[in-house]
Amino acid sequence: MLSREIMTIIEAIEDFRESAIAKADGAKPASKDHELHARMTRAFVCLTSHGENGIAAFTELLQDESSHVRIWVAAQFLAEGCRSAIPIMEQLATQPGIQGFSAAMTLKEFHSGCLRSPFTTSVV
Repeated sequence: MLSREIMTIIEAIEDFRESAIAKADGAKPASKDHELHARMTRAFVCLTSHGENGIAAFTELLQDESSHVRIWVAAQFLAEGCRSAIPIMEQLATQPGIQGFSAAMTLKEFHSGCLRSPFTTSVV
């Protein structure tokens, strides 16, 4: 994470993307995985603190080239009840391996009404 306390929107987006991509399907050791998730959370909280512009920038990540970024962003929006993220998560659920399984389980939790924010805060 950047050393300054408050990141710009661009810095937060870059930090979120870098962390999600590095985390991938789980970084090793576990402490590294936890550190990357904490960086994603801090970047997300920073984006929400920037109001509509930060949320708009976060929303754009639903179209990111990295599926590792899209799955986290879609999970957040689904946790907020934003049904527009369903097709993205459905596409990710067709992928083989842990990512496809994670996307399928996220959809199952969403449809059962039990999905919670991966970042424990809201954008809506």
